[in-house]
Amino acid sequence: MPVKPTQLSDTQLVILTAAAAREDGRLLPPPTTIKARGSALTASLQSLIDKGLTAETEALPNDAIWREADGEPRLTLMITDAGLAALGLGEETLSPAEGELGTHEVLQAPGETPQPSSTPKRDRLIARLSSPAGASVDTLTTELGWLPHTLRAAISGLRKRGLDVETIRDDGVTAYRFTPAQAPAVEPGDE
Repeated sequence: MPVKPTQLSDTQLVILTAAAAREDGRLLPPPTTIKARGSALTASLQSLIDKGLTAETEALPNDAIWREADGEPRLTLMITDAGLAALGLGEETLSPAEGELGTHEVLQAPGETPQPSSTPKRDRLIARLSSPAGASVDTLTTELGWLPHTLRAAISGLRKRGLDVETIRDDGVTAYRFTPAQAPAVEPGDE
């Protein structure tokens, strides 16, 4: 049974969302906004491993270390496809037989050919951001069923792909849209 965001602590949600926004999917170092330290942080991370939302992977030379033991490779933590799915950001493609992590899905940009990994939520997000008026955070989170930090992670992913997503603030309401140069032309009957 997939894990739902409501089954995770605030600390776990922030950690997963930050990892989803990182190009390499690493959990460590945790975001500076996390107040949990020491054993509390370790317990939160271990729970994410136990739920299959993160997995240990061999650390690269500059990676923050999760654990290390004599004679064994140094390990760090990476978000799994199940972790992305729990945030509503990806399909679960973990291959348990091979024990390998699946790759992150790539968000589809306006005007690109749809990718096989595209999800209906991503398609709806891109369509809403392509509107000249954009869409408010409240509208997007309600329509997509995402929490605000999950939406921000998805927006961050689009920006990392080189797309110019504007943040619009008007009377205390935050909205997002693609800049006019990036928005695809809307054909009659597409709306």
